[in-house]
Amino acid sequence: MFNLVFLAITGLPLVGLIMMEGGALGPDIYEYGHRNGASLAYTTHFAVMCCTYAVVFGLLRFTVLPSAPAKRQPKLVAAYDPEAFRRLAIRALWLNLLLLAFVFFVAGAWKVVFGLMDKGQFRTQARFGYVAFLARDFLSPMLSAGVAYVYMRTRYGGVELILLGANLLVTAVSGAIWGYRASLLMMLIPAAMILIRRMTLVRATGLVAGALAMVIFASMYFQGYNFQDALDGAVTRASVGTANSAWRVWDIEMTAPAMIPPYLPTLRSALGWRLLSLFGVDPAAPLDVGRPGDYSTLATLLAKNFSQGVDATSNVTTTVFGEGVVAFGARGFLLMSLLAGTIVGMVRALFEFGRQQYRPLVALLAANYFTTSLFAWLNSGGIATLFVVPYVINYVITYCVMRTLLRQSGIPLALGRRVPAGPHEGRAA
Repeated sequence: MFNLVFLAITGLPLVGLIMMEGGALGPDIYEYGHRNGASLAYTTHFAVMCCTYAVVFGLLRFTVLPSAPAKRQPKLVAAYDPEAFRRLAIRALWLNLLLLAFVFFVAGAWKVVFGLMDKGQFRTQARFGYVAFLARDFLSPMLSAGVAYVYMRTRYGGVELILLGANLLVTAVSGAIWGYRASLLMMLIPAAMILIRRMTLVRATGLVAGALAMVIFASMYFQGYNFQDALDGAVTRASVGTANSAWRVWDIEMTAPAMIPPYLPTLRSALGWRLLSLFGVDPAAPLDVGRPGDYSTLATLLAKNFSQGVDATSNVTTTVFGEGVVAFGARGFLLMSLLAGTIVGMVRALFEFGRQQYRPLVALLAANYFTTSLFAWLNSGGIATLFVVPYVINYVITYCVMRTLLRQSGIPLALGRRVPAGPHEGRAA
């Protein structure tokens, strides 16, 4: 599952770049593409990143973070008591319901559901926005993923399956009420990473079809599209939409590299906007070529051709490849590829270690980091996303919540490498 998501994030932009070089219209840059060598450069970036990922992951899994390859993974055992699972699942369900109710009624997501507010407006104007985003990106996905983790290691029956399904359903609804086509999908990925131990072609096909169906449904409900328009929009966003901004960045680098603003000042966004405001950076101000407040702002300037009508709420996705071009130019962008591959390999090693060695908090936090911070960086660029202060605080809060839930439910936080023997597959006797 990890590799499927990784390849979706990093492989689809290559398809989009090929289409852009074939003359496709970029939905974010409002321009038809042409040949400029972007697809060849991205192919090189993709190859270097994947090779680095494989090497780093391989080194770590055979040394400090031991884990077995997918085909040789040991069979899971019933390491946790069913009663402990039920306590965890019920407590997680209640907490998830409280978070759902808060976002829906208090933060104001009900206005999005009933068509009274645009989803973009809700994202920027939600009441108690910090808590709403904490619930969406951290707590709600981790609650269902935690339940899934323990479920897979419990001798389960019908009751356990119902509790797992209820937690997943509440998480899905919590994502859907935001109105974004991919929010429902993104919130379920951590649990899917836990539940799906081995990926097959049939499973991959089913997952892709299911993800497409979710995106189409969200487009039809929240944006009023018919089926064909929703399908076309999903395909466009997954291909050209993920690559046209990166194509623009490469085109500027090839034709007028001096137009690219300085990259280093964007790293200050790791402090978060509230701290940045103390230094005179206003996130609500119009974009200024001279002082882009963060990488997203800089990328938007480049993608929108330095339009003065663009504001700071606009967002584009240049991918980590585009960030490498901005930071190091055409001669050094592979440095970012090496860094990306290294970080992906480290996160994958941590996730597999936690999943196979019965360390739930390690696996859950690695899954959360992958789908929240690492996904955003690979997709949009902006390395500060990996260590931005508000996210660090959110990870600490998530860790504390999950640790408390697990301990209060009677779930060991570590069993070590020696796990009690016993079958896992099948219902409880």
